[in-house]
Amino acid sequence: MNFSIRCRVLGTILSMGAIMWSVGCQSGPEIPGGAEIENSASSPQVTIDATRITPTELISIEPTTAEGGTQTIADTTLAGAMGASPEAAAALTAQREEWRKTMSRKPLPKKGCFRASDLSTTWDEVPCATPPAIPFVPAGGASAVGPRLIGGGAGDFSSAVSGTISWSEGSFPVVNGLTTATPNNYSLQLNSNTFSTGLCSGRANCLGWQQFIYTTAALGSSQIFMQHWLINYGIGCPQGWTQQPGGSSNCFINSNGMPVPFQPITNLRNLILTGAAGSTDMVSMSTGDGKLYAVSQNTALNLNNGWNVSEFNVFGDGRGSQVAFNNGTTIAVQTLTISSNGSTAKPSCQQSSSTGETNNLTIVPNSCYPMGGTEPGIWFTESVPQGVPAFPPPPVRMEVNGAILSRQPYSGAVDVTRPISSEVCKSGDCPVGFCYWTTLHGPFWALTTGDVSLNVSQGRGTSLAITTIPATATSPELWGVRYTGNVTDVPVAQAAPYVAGGTVECTAFNAIQTIPNPDTSCGSTRYSYADPSGFQASGSTSLPAVPSVPTLTGFIGNVAQAYSWHAPTGAPVLKPDSLNLFPGFSLISNRTPPGLQSPAVFPRPPFFLGGLKAEAWVHGCGSTWTPSYLAQNVKSTSDVQLISAAAAPYARCFITGIQGGWSRTRTPSGLNIQPRAAIYTGSGGDIRLSVWPTSPASVTFDASGDDRVSATASCIRLIP
Repeated sequence: MNFSIRCRVLGTILSMGAIMWSVGCQSGPEIPGGAEIENSASSPQVTIDATRITPTELISIEPTTAEGGTQTIADTTLAGAMGASPEAAAALTAQREEWRKTMSRKPLPKKGCFRASDLSTTWDEVPCATPPAIPFVPAGGASAVGPRLIGGGAGDFSSAVSGTISWSEGSFPVVNGLTTATPNNYSLQLNSNTFSTGLCSGRANCLGWQQFIYTTAALGSSQIFMQHWLINYGIGCPQGWTQQPGGSSNCFINSNGMPVPFQPITNLRNLILTGAAGSTDMVSMSTGDGKLYAVSQNTALNLNNGWNVSEFNVFGDGRGSQVAFNNGTTIAVQTLTISSNGSTAKPSCQQSSSTGETNNLTIVPNSCYPMGGTEPGIWFTESVPQGVPAFPPPPVRMEVNGAILSRQPYSGAVDVTRPISSEVCKSGDCPVGFCYWTTLHGPFWALTTGDVSLNVSQGRGTSLAITTIPATATSPELWGVRYTGNVTDVPVAQAAPYVAGGTVECTAFNAIQTIPNPDTSCGSTRYSYADPSGFQASGSTSLPAVPSVPTLTGFIGNVAQAYSWHAPTGAPVLKPDSLNLFPGFSLISNRTPPGLQSPAVFPRPPFFLGGLKAEAWVHGCGSTWTPSYLAQNVKSTSDVQLISAAAAPYARCFITGIQGGWSRTRTPSGLNIQPRAAIYTGSGGDIRLSVWPTSPASVTFDASGDDRVSATASCIRLIP
């Protein structure tokens, strides 16, 4: 039986003189980081010995024929060493999302139909199909006065830009309460505005219109394709085009179709449809399982010259039909639009629809938020029945050195400061907001004492902190992240050369509906606690008692380390440090016991006590806002729920404390894995907090044993 095996090199591999996998990826004299290696094997059973593949990760192993057979994987890969943890799966989802974004903007190698899967950067050509001969009709005029059904000429929001659009994407980031749709077939449409086209030359009132479509085709042949229209062309269409039935003067023609597995309506949250315009036009679709599908062809209408409005939603499956959702359905719709000139300006929310298909949802009033930055677009909420609150717009998010794992070691010193976004400011003339960590990984360590600071040239250790970037003549004061590390003259045995990191989010105060004048009444102040020697048993810094939201944001030096302390009985007992934030009270550090007082007491590697500094930003709006906590300082030693799925869309959750052995990197199966905590969305839509290493049922702690970590998190409500 033949198998195709694909892996990716994570770093540069020097010659190892041996096969890294018993079949598949082999080392060469030097293989650059990011390269993909493919190999094949012929065997009724494929066994992968991954004990020597630290620099690689498995992308896929698939039978290359339709024959049967089994696949056995000895999973000591990176994911295997980390365990099949829920937040590791969430991290893979995030990695797939970055891959999807890159691939959806990457031109196909040529015209035709293609697919890609599981982080491969190569589009694989496949046979095209013929789309169903169904017209997805243009709007016939505005809907009647009253509740605006989505589509049908009115009642939808579109993203409108000042220039022209080269790329657009539609998705449903939040879907609540959806269980059924009637009928069971539906379409996703990404629709342009009408525009002038050369094919209408000499014909009065004739305009072009283009759609990027996923159709379930009455459950017969699910595909993505493009449908092009000549509106008001007249009777008698150009060769190859089809007259819209019913005596219409409109003409349409389809591109080739790319088959896509049927997607049930309950998978709506994972479906993303993308359209691109240029000399060739492309439609692509992601189904949320690491698979991408795409089709491209030469432009039929020169859409790129006239596309300035993009509409996206879920509609009936052609011929002006409607899809009806069950009562209790609420959906957030996001339409991103990238301009040809690269503008990062916010588009406008234009209430319009160009399609004749509809659904039974209605727009939640005042729910459309325009978004600027690197991914401009709009976000709005639709529901059935009316009267539900709008979903807040998404936070700005940035990953720093990996969400839950740093894979790139460094040598010497590193000191990097990066702005998070120009869309959420510390202060100035863009929406003012606050930032916090949702995932975090170490190591946090220091081998030096004295004045603990971010002076990377003097210190030996790591730091990670949310900071500010001063205003300039052209930019307001922005939120940023700074991380440092210095392993100069430090033995690797004492400190693994990895930089701490995580995922930082920023939420604008204007997303919190209870705050009047959020951009003028709100602000943030930094507080810190320092133990320069590393020998203080405990300490604290008082935080203001006024209504506010403090977030734990700075981790500098040995902020949390674990000890073995021999009790009077002579048995070793785990004594972890803790760093915790108590809203309205204190930023507290507990170090137990205080330093190396006897040979029976020692910290875990790197076997030295070093200085520490912890930072917290306190965010408030004076007396105009009293935060409402949905969860407060919930502790996880493995994996716990923070809030339910019903509350999740209306909340922001953030890490407020870490405890235990955050100062060292673990090496399960010979791999370098850092301690971590992650807030993530569970399979049921709830928000959870997971940590690693987890606490076993009973802890045995000695000089050679492993230790554990824990973390705490809180969640605030964004709407009444």
